[in-house]
Amino acid sequence: MAKQAVEDGAEVIILGCAGMAGYAPEIESKLNIKVIDPTAVALKVAEAMVELGLTTARSDYFPRLLKRG
Repeated sequence: MAKQAVEDGAEVIILGCAGMAGYAPEIESKLNIKVIDPTAVALKVAEAMVELGLTTARSDYFPRLLKRG
């Protein structure tokens, strides 16, 4: 499917799940296109959140929504 996407004009391939972690370099070399590994992206987002001091919300908004049910 990735090969077909490239033939159709795709400029980048984003792998669909963590099960494909580690395959990006091989796919890049075979298709000569940039491939994004979602696990690497998730790790970098987590690192950025820690560095920026971001945390999950402390409000009880979602539990209140569930109680309305």
